Amino acid sequence: MALTEIAQTGYAETKDKAPENTLPVNIDGLARRLVGAAMTIAAFLLWLVPEGITLPSVLLIKLGISIVFLGVGLSLMTVPKKLRD
Repeated sequence: MALTEIAQTGYAETKDKAPENTLPVNIDGLARRLVGAAMTIAAFLLWLVPEGITLPSVLLIKLGISIVFLGVGLSLMTVPKKLRD
């Protein structure tokens, strides 16, 4: 019985039943969704920051960073960690 088994299911791998008034806890999935949502929001909020420098090269870097944040954030929120059999 590993710690990750307890954290993913909310109770041990043995035949113990969870209390009826609690739901199984999936901490890993929740953390991935929260980080993904934060990165997706940051991709859009990056463009709301007042610009001090309006050079085209800086805007190109800003565009690249927001595309990477948007892609990684959406993949963290939508792609499952493991494919279940």
